[in-house]
Amino acid sequence: MQFVPDQVVVHPHHGPARVVGFTERELRGRSLSYLRLEVEGSNLSIAVPLGSIEEVGVREPMSREELDDLFGVLTAPDAVQEKQWARRIKDEVQRLRTGDVLTIAGVVRDLIRRREERGLSLGERDLLRDARRPLVSELVGCLRMSEEQCEAVVDEAVLEGVVPAVPLQLAAAS
Repeated sequence: MQFVPDQVVVHPHHGPARVVGFTERELRGRSLSYLRLEVEGSNLSIAVPLGSIEEVGVREPMSREELDDLFGVLTAPDAVQEKQWARRIKDEVQRLRTGDVLTIAGVVRDLIRRREERGLSLGERDLLRDARRPLVSELVGCLRMSEEQCEAVVDEAVLEGVVPAVPLQLAAAS
């Protein structure tokens, strides 16, 4: 993947970020090249080693097909969940750590449904908040909607099976 300044990419844990440049750092006598990113909607700056871009999971914004897959996951039946709280939380945290957008969407789906059916523990509420943030912020760019509208779209997809109309030209791809 080639990177150019002002390009929008997606960090798996922070969501959409804009490429601001490249830097060199000296580490243990070796010079390493880093991609500098600024996370959109926050003051967070990230430096990702160029040699670890794939391992970290930095990727291009979702395509139409990937958005279809995402909403397929959000509207799919729940995954089998552990009944014991501690094991369930551990499993959800492991799934979030993968950084895969479809896996994260599955965690968001399961937590939203659990919230509506039984309520969430404090830990699960924090997990839902942390999992939704990068997912919703990427949808803001792709669907050309506000954050609140995208949160409502995710809730509608999960709870009612409603899939939004995707714009002909995705905003994040431009």
